[in-house]
Amino acid sequence: WDLRSTALEEAPDCAMFRWIRRLPAAFGQSKQLVGQDGNGNKYYNLILEARTARIVETPGDEEDYDPSQLPVEWRAWLARKRDDVPTEEEIEQRIAYTVRTQQRAHDLEVKEAQQLSGASLHAAQRAPDKHVGNAEPSSVAGDFQPGGWDPTKQ
Repeated sequence: WDLRSTALEEAPDCAMFRWIRRLPAAFGQSKQLVGQDGNGNKYYNLILEARTARIVETPGDEEDYDPSQLPVEWRAWLARKRDDVPTEEEIEQRIAYTVRTQQRAHDLEVKEAQQLSGASLHAAQRAPDKHVGNAEPSSVAGDFQPGGWDPTKQ
């Protein structure tokens, strides 16, 4: 029986899958705590015969469990996309980077809104009454010859 964390963590949140997540612990499998995040989630290696599964235990009711609320680094570890356990420093750096990126995006939106509001004031001004070019047409419809224009002749 292959217990994969990715399948269990991404499984629909229903009573059957919550029961299956608890099943290995019911049979007395060996569980090794490998880390805990700031939200109180505990991450374990669950040893099943010759294989190891990665699981998470969340504090509180299982009905409130939402895998998207786990830190990205821990989700990658659970899905075996990374071998090493994430550190608190790594998670804090990612959070700080995310906050900086969101602040920069907000600043750019404000700047763009200011530029657009300034541009609309200029566009609303009336253009001067100035004619550019000749008022009279320089050719008539009967003068057109396909391929007759030569850019080298002026």
